[in-house]
Amino acid sequence: MRIEAIDRVVFGVRDVEAEVSFLSHLLDLRFDHLTPKPVVKGKRLTVAVSTSGIELHNVSPTETEGFRRLHLKVTNLEEAKADMERKGIRIDHEIIVGGLRELLLNDHDCHGIRIGLIGYDVPHGSVIAAGR
Repeated sequence: MRIEAIDRVVFGVRDVEAEVSFLSHLLDLRFDHLTPKPVVKGKRLTVAVSTSGIELHNVSPTETEGFRRLHLKVTNLEEAKADMERKGIRIDHEIIVGGLRELLLNDHDCHGIRIGLIGYDVPHGSVIAAGR
């Protein structure tokens, strides 16, 4: 498996709109919202993505805000999937959004680190996910 780059870093926040406003002002970023809202583990998410690789998801009042997942772009997702299986790392979910496909690795198998492996041709995954 060959990792090309850090694709994006995902943060859970209570108020996506407030955080978009704050980060847009603070870091001069532009965010787009995913429509339709994706469903992960049966939960419909409000998601905002920036082309710089920051992604925001809403979290419930009982969930902790902060770091959620590191997404790594790999050159060949099928090869990466086979490599993870050989190493005993379970795939919790496979998500397809347009031309973007990602594998969410089991965080217990990864010593508590939440990792997503992602594959797409071009452009950047956040642009694909935003539907542009």
